[in-house]
Amino acid sequence: MKIHHITKKIKQAVVTAMIPLVCISCGGAAITGSTSSNTSDTSVASAAFPASLAVASPFDYSGSASTATSSLVKYSGIGSASSTYSEVTEEINNILSGAASSVTTFNPADFLVQASDADCYGPTVLYEDHPDAPSTPNSGELPVGDVGIWLETDPVSNDACAASQLEARMMGVQSQSNAGLVSVATMINTAILSGKGLPDASNPSVDITAEMNALGTIADTTFNLATIDFDASDSSYAYALDMTYAPASGSHEIIVTMDHIPGSGTYQGVLSYLVDDTFTGGNCPSADITRNGSLKYEMVSATEMKIQARSAIFCGHGSSGLDANGIVDASDKYSAANPAGWGNTFDIFTGNYSPVDLDGHYSYAWQAGNLDGNTRVFNITVEEAGMNGFAFYGYGDDVEMTDGSITGFICNWAGPGNSHAQIEYAQYQEMTVEATTGQINSVAANFAYAPTNSCEYDGTATFLFDTNADGLLSDENAATVVNNDLYEAVDVDGDGVVDSIEDNIDFIGFVLPTI
Repeated sequence: MKIHHITKKIKQAVVTAMIPLVCISCGGAAITGSTSSNTSDTSVASAAFPASLAVASPFDYSGSASTATSSLVKYSGIGSASSTYSEVTEEINNILSGAASSVTTFNPADFLVQASDADCYGPTVLYEDHPDAPSTPNSGELPVGDVGIWLETDPVSNDACAASQLEARMMGVQSQSNAGLVSVATMINTAILSGKGLPDASNPSVDITAEMNALGTIADTTFNLATIDFDASDSSYAYALDMTYAPASGSHEIIVTMDHIPGSGTYQGVLSYLVDDTFTGGNCPSADITRNGSLKYEMVSATEMKIQARSAIFCGHGSSGLDANGIVDASDKYSAANPAGWGNTFDIFTGNYSPVDLDGHYSYAWQAGNLDGNTRVFNITVEEAGMNGFAFYGYGDDVEMTDGSITGFICNWAGPGNSHAQIEYAQYQEMTVEATTGQINSVAANFAYAPTNSCEYDGTATFLFDTNADGLLSDENAATVVNNDLYEAVDVDGDGVVDSIEDNIDFIGFVLPTI
């Protein structure tokens, strides 16, 4: 199978808007049709789709369908906690079997979910008489997003900060990737329920555009193209879905494609999507942007999944940053010479884990702008059937070059006299999950430091900074010595990767996920 070749069937390789998410537990127009009870149809559907695949933070827990208002809502505190990952995969399996055909809905708003920051992470920090300033007095406020984990527990969710921040940052790529997966599952369901069935060697292409439009009244949505192709050379399936969403605020289009190669207990493939939208601020010259996303996946065995989800904002409408394999290209940066490159918010989530219990290793790297030069990075290990987590946070290489590793820490990213020279430190947090409530508790943490170039303050001058993020300096003491409490992150062999995170003896040990 030639990855992403299906885009050639679509009249444009880029779009003018947003993908309607087949939303789990959301309101909207139901897809009608009787459920399929044909065992052979169910088995074919399973082979044609990456079952057990979803994109979610391993620390994202939600309530039941009766208490949740969105597929991405945090656990509501009623009943037993369940992971969002398991809920999404269960809903997809129901769609594939036909059991969910009468309740599945499209909700375009879910695709617009954006990444954010938890309140415990990167708050604005007031300061006076900064020791790295060229002259004193020097007072001001460190900007939002630059000081890393600042509070051990998030004041809104009451979860450990590392878990809250990972969940907040992943909301965009998580929602978008699952939108694509559920949309493709719905195509399979529609092909089977309509009687056309899935393509095979004798009938290698199926067009279900009319059948998708006959699903029911889906507000402001028209399907322009919906096809499924079969390649007998490797038994692969290729999906192409093009739709127009036209609410009162304007008309938008989406193209989502997936190439899937099944195997005996294994599979692999690539999902990609392109969305035209608007975004105010940032590095693009206008508000017109295209959201590019890709999800590369490989199920190695029933207990080993490898994925990498990417999402980025490219400048201008109709801007495709997908490479020949359907992967979002981090080197395709915006510049005067490349006006359609990415300018804002590039995210990369990589996981090697068990889809049964989410135990495994994860890396989440993000870069706010094309000129930043460094990614912010989480390296996370999950064990004990998803109940324990070990999270490291620090800085990594530019998103164009990063492999998802932490390379060090920068304590004064944007303050007076700042230096971006990395020091061999990282922030660390150990967490446990309460099985009945989904609450994620901090067991141990090393995150405190002074926002100076050295990460410390000797207490001999008049430097004040807001240690508890309460917006006040009146409760701070300039005479207090601040010795950093960061995790020592040593690059033993000088290769730019923090070896002590991967090879530590105190914890289970992080193994950099790859695909």
